[in-house]
Amino acid sequence: MALEVGIARAAMNATEICGDIAHAWCTPDHEVVAIADGLGHGPDAAQAAGVAMEHIGHHLDVEMEALFLGLGQALASTRGAAVGVARIEPRTGACCYGALGNTRAGVFGWRVMRLDAKPGIVGAGMRGNLQPLSFQLHPGDHLVMWTDGLEERLGLPSDLLASEPPPRMAETLLHRHYQGKDDGCVLVARFSLTRG
Repeated sequence: MALEVGIARAAMNATEICGDIAHAWCTPDHEVVAIADGLGHGPDAAQAAGVAMEHIGHHLDVEMEALFLGLGQALASTRGAAVGVARIEPRTGACCYGALGNTRAGVFGWRVMRLDAKPGIVGAGMRGNLQPLSFQLHPGDHLVMWTDGLEERLGLPSDLLASEPPPRMAETLLHRHYQGKDDGCVLVARFSLTRG
């Protein structure tokens, strides 16, 4: 695997399920990471985010635009979600990223790059076409994806970049940046080249 992944999340109400979910998958050709923020919080939000993850998991090889069209159909009977998806080619680091709604993402490493999402709600229609971003990950880069339960301008301090494994980094980022006003989730993926 080219990605070492860590995920951390928190529910706004300790007695409710978290409505924000992240997941990682590995196929023979690429690795996929995704994050979903079900609208609102609690069980209905978790259901919408869960439907998004299930759909992505069954369509890992679908082009990004078609994936989001299918996501819109799959989530039409739910309250909807914000979703971000990244597909990485492990031998080259080529990455394709698409997002609809208020999930956030960035690449942190030898450079910092913020990744924009198209405004909208998956499941409530999308105006125009999704235009995925294509870029290159370099060994040691960290792809970080987070929901709006965390501060928008989240950064990755050099102390974390240098010393911590991604699961610990995700927990630390959640602890430092979670606002407590909504469910929150963060995914950290460290890239390294694979041979083969």
